[in-house]
Amino acid sequence: MARAKKLKIVQGNTYEGIEVILKDEDGQLIEGRFCEKVEFMFNGLRKMYPDEVTYDSEKGVFVVPFTQEETFSMHEPLKYQARPYFIGGGVKGTKVYQTSVEESLSKEVL
Repeated sequence: MARAKKLKIVQGNTYEGIEVILKDEDGQLIEGRFCEKVEFMFNGLRKMYPDEVTYDSEKGVFVVPFTQEETFSMHEPLKYQARPYFIGGGVKGTKVYQTSVEESLSKEVL
C-alpha cells in the first residue's frame, strides 16, 4: 500500500516533500532500510529512492519532492503508485491510487 499523507497537489506549486507511507499486504510498514530502491510514479513522472526521494525514519515515511515544472506537468486525475525493490531481491508494487490536481490559472514558472 502506498498512501500519501493528505495528498493535495496544486499546479505550479513546489513541495519540499509529499510524505508517502508504504505498507505491505499485511499492513506492516515498509521502511527505507529494507529497500535497495523504490520507484514512485505520479502519472508519467518517475521519482526514485534513494536518489531523489528520502526516507524519514522518525515518521516512517518516504519524502517525495516536486518542482514547479513537475507540478505543472500534473493533471487530473493524478494516479500514483510505488514499487519497492527490497535488499536481497523482490519487487512488490502497490495498488494504484488516485487524487485530484488543482489547476493553476498561471502557467509561468516563478
